[in-house]
Amino acid sequence: MSAAVTARADDRLEGAARDGVLRFLAAAPWASHEQHPDWPRFRPAARRHRYLHLRAFDGDALVAYALARLSPLAAGYRLAFLRRGPVTHRTGDLTRVIPAFQRALKARGVATLVLNPRWQDGDAETARAAIAGLGGRVLPPEQQSVHRLTPIVDLSGTGAELSARLKARGRRQIRQCERMGLVVSRVTSGEEAMAFAPVFDAFMHRRGLDAGAVPGVAEQWAMAEAGGAMFLGRYEGAVICGHTVVVEGDRAFWLTMAGRDTPRDMPRNAALVWQAMLWAQAQGLRWYDMAGAPATDAADSGAEGRQQFKAGFNPTLVALVPMMALPVRPLAHAVLFPARQFWRARRAGQGWRR
Repeated sequence: MSAAVTARADDRLEGAARDGVLRFLAAAPWASHEQHPDWPRFRPAARRHRYLHLRAFDGDALVAYALARLSPLAAGYRLAFLRRGPVTHRTGDLTRVIPAFQRALKARGVATLVLNPRWQDGDAETARAAIAGLGGRVLPPEQQSVHRLTPIVDLSGTGAELSARLKARGRRQIRQCERMGLVVSRVTSGEEAMAFAPVFDAFMHRRGLDAGAVPGVAEQWAMAEAGGAMFLGRYEGAVICGHTVVVEGDRAFWLTMAGRDTPRDMPRNAALVWQAMLWAQAQGLRWYDMAGAPATDAADSGAEGRQQFKAGFNPTLVALVPMMALPVRPLAHAVLFPARQFWRARRAGQGWRR
C-alpha cells in the first residue's frame, strides 16, 4: 500500500460500489456472510441499532470492507461492532486500514470499536498482534459472544474418501438415519423451504433461543439461493429437520440447523450434515465449517454433547481471532465501554472483569 489510506462510510451500498465490494470479497482468502453488503437484508438491525458500510482505499484501489453494526452507548456516543471484520486480503493490511476506519467512525460519533477479522491459526495470531499494536485488547472470556474456535472438515477427494475419513461413530449415525427411513433432500423452491418454518420456529421457542439472532427461514432461503443450500429431512412424509449452509470463499458454513425432538433415537443431524458435505464437495469447496466449538473457559451445559456429535466427522479444530476492543474516542471509551459491559454482565447474572 502507499502512504495514504482513506476510508468512506455509507449508510447504504448500491450499484457500482456494491459490485466492487462483491468482487473484493470474492477474492478475499477469508470472508464471512456477516461481512457482506446484503447482510442487513437477511438480518435487519433492531430498532436501537443500525448498519454502516465501511470501505478503505489505497488511492483508487479498494483494500478493505467492513459492515459495522452501531449501538448506542450514552451521551450520544456509539459502539461499532465489525463482526468477523474487517475483510482484507492480507493480515498486513490491518495496521493501516483499521486507523482509517477509526477516523471514519469517529465522525459518526463512535467511541468504541469491537472487531474480530476472520483469520485462523497463525494468521489469526498475526491479526490479533496487529490489533493489539494499535491499542486493542482482547475482551475477557465472558464477553466473547462470537466463537473463537471452529471445527472444519476437509472435503478433498471423492465422496468415498470423505466417508472413509469420518470416525466410525459418524458413519454409524448416518447409516442409522437411512435404516430408520429419514430422507434428506436439497430444497429447490421457496415454497418447499417454507415447510421448514414451523419446525425451525418451534425449535427456537423450545430451546429458548433468540429468534432475532439468526435469519428466519425466508431469509435463509434467500441466502441459499444467493450462494449456499438448504436441506430438509423427511420422516414418514413429514419435514422433521433442516439445515442451511452458505458459501464463504472455499468453505461451506453451517448457518442453521433445527429439528423436532421425535423420533428421539434418530441422529437426524448427522444425515443433514453428511448431505451438506457431499453437496459442498460437489461444488468444489475445500472445507465445511461446523460453526464453532466452545473455548476451554466457556460455560455451556450443552457444549459437550454438541462437540461429541461434531467430532464424529473428524474435523480439524482451528483458532480464530477473538473479539477485541479499540478506543475511537479514548476518554468516552474509557468511561462508557466498561460501564456498558458491567451492566450487560449484571443483566446476564455474570461477574465482571475490567
